[in-house]
Amino acid sequence: MYETCNALMASPLGKSDWLLLYRSRPRLFSTEARRVWLDPDLQAFPF
Repeated sequence: MYETCNALMASPLGKSDWLLLYRSRPRLFSTEARRVWLDPDLQAFPF
């Protein structure tokens, strides 16, 4: 189990700013984004 966690933390998703690849900072931290789902404005999620 810890191997999976370690692998995730070693990947790009382990970085605290990975969401900024998909959403701009103003959009990600907006009041609206805290209330409802907002689609990414920079690029689509890869899944």
